[in-house]
Amino acid sequence: MAIQQPDMAVIRRAQRGDERAFALIVRAYEAPIFNYVLRMVGDRALAEDLTQDVFLRVFRGLRGYSRRARFTTWLFQVAKNRVIDEMRAAERRPRS
Repeated sequence: MAIQQPDMAVIRRAQRGDERAFALIVRAYEAPIFNYVLRMVGDRALAEDLTQDVFLRVFRGLRGYSRRARFTTWLFQVAKNRVIDEMRAAERRPRS
């Protein structure tokens, strides 16, 4: 089942800094992003932290979203990149 795309008007409002519009995006996609991240990392607490970080990155980068790709494609790519960053960082951490 494909994930529904947000209304472009909501995206445009969020790009202009409308916090309510961004909250609608978070509410709509928080669970699918969390589940996606959880499948990749296998740790619930880490998945919660990474999901929060994904939406922080989305908030900061939303103005750069150009609509060349579907919003959900872009959103899940942000999530994937954040997980990859975390996995690389974990590999560099000293093991105890």
